Amino acid sequence: MNLRPADHSDLPTLFAIHRSVFRAHIEQLWGWDEAWQRQNFAAECAAAVTSVVEVGGQTIGYLQVLEQDSHLYVQNIALSADHQGQGIGSQLLKDLQSQAAARRLPLRLGAFRSNAAALSLYQRLGFRQTGETPTHTEMEWTADEPDMPAAEDNNAVLQHYFNASAPLLARHPQLLAPSEVLEQTAQLGFHPLVQQLGCYVLDDANTSDHHLLATRSPLAGCVVFLSHDGDTRAVFDSAASFLVAVQEAQPSGQEVPDRHPLLCPLAQDQAALAAFMHQLLDDQTLNEVLVALIPSLNLQDTALLRRMLDDEDFYLGEAVAMAIEKRPSPALLPLAHQAAAHAHPQVARAGKIAVKRIHQLGQRPR
Repeated sequence: MNLRPADHSDLPTLFAIHRSVFRAHIEQLWGWDEAWQRQNFAAECAAAVTSVVEVGGQTIGYLQVLEQDSHLYVQNIALSADHQGQGIGSQLLKDLQSQAAARRLPLRLGAFRSNAAALSLYQRLGFRQTGETPTHTEMEWTADEPDMPAAEDNNAVLQHYFNASAPLLARHPQLLAPSEVLEQTAQLGFHPLVQQLGCYVLDDANTSDHHLLATRSPLAGCVVFLSHDGDTRAVFDSAASFLVAVQEAQPSGQEVPDRHPLLCPLAQDQAALAAFMHQLLDDQTLNEVLVALIPSLNLQDTALLRRMLDDEDFYLGEAVAMAIEKRPSPALLPLAHQAAAHAHPQVARAGKIAVKRIHQLGQRPR
């Protein structure tokens, strides 16, 4: 998925999507005046920060945001029918939530009272109703006060990292000094991974990707890569391994992500990890954390894997299938087949790859 600023040439395509998404609601309330709607849509595009949503170079929707001093307001968000229900709208809104949280502003929107699907999505993402008009439900999301990890003087894992990284700060400017670690962590304190795993930001203050040091079970001591493209996972089993990668990357002109291992380090306490993930599944609110944790499983808890494959969030099923493909085993073949038969194409695609990978285990290279 890609976002780019809309220009005048995009208006016909965007209006066609707007019409397909909202006409039924508007027609029911006021009637549909094509000429007036076109004029009003152009005015709204000009007044708001309007972005074109693209997938594979194809325009599939748009996003309009009004930036106020006191809040951000989602004026409109619309996706073509064949790209709805794929998590794209959720990701757009989560990105806006991250922006609002970083600026310590509430994120607001209004939805047609007749648009049950949209209202349900907003509720799942943590928006709460703040008002109601004859036509719209007004909603607002605000970031919770961050549950900050323990202060550095009470946290042995973090203090050990500070001691180990101190000699490297001058030679590796992407690493953050202790005061910068605390400052950047406070700014990212709204993120579920930071809150749930007691993470601290170690590097890249001016990018959207960060290495995070986890200080809480079940990944205490591991370094997690927080990636804006969705491939968030544990990448190093310790801060020491992370610092080695930092030093090895520089002479060859690489970035640290270039030295990430293909396979995530497995959590040392698999029982604690499984229990934690079962709790997250019970809560049904932090699936993005679950997706990030799946690669750290040894894949022996088949009940947990099956539960995630059965979950309505297809991202969980896709992540399980991808984990099986990376750590194939004949014992996992039934789960791979379950993924391959999944109703959602992304899960089914990953499941078929996992099945193929398992079947290849018994083949000898020629």
